[in-house]
Amino acid sequence: MTTRLQTLEQARLCHQQGRFHVAADLLLQMFRIDPTDAEVARELGQVLYAAGDPDSAEDYLRLAWLADPNDSTTVSELLQLYTDLDRPQEATEVLLASLDSGLEPSELAMH
Repeated sequence: MTTRLQTLEQARLCHQQGRFHVAADLLLQMFRIDPTDAEVARELGQVLYAAGDPDSAEDYLRLAWLADPNDSTTVSELLQLYTDLDRPQEATEVLLASLDSGLEPSELAMH
């Protein structure tokens, strides 16, 4: 039986290889099992964005961010998405809310 970590690593490898649909399928299966898993939601958002679906990517990245607004990787991904989509107001809101909830600016600078 494949563990959560093994499936997550397999999805990341598929993402790196440009096999976005395979990665998304694996992550969607995991998300259906546990829709509260912020890491899976973030990974799914990253894959969907790379696959050219920014609307769905935003949905999953926001779910991950709402679950853990202090996760610097998720915040960075959302900021990048909003910057790429020329939506500075949303980027500012995410950044300020995350900083208010305790995200250290130095953690964000590492991404």
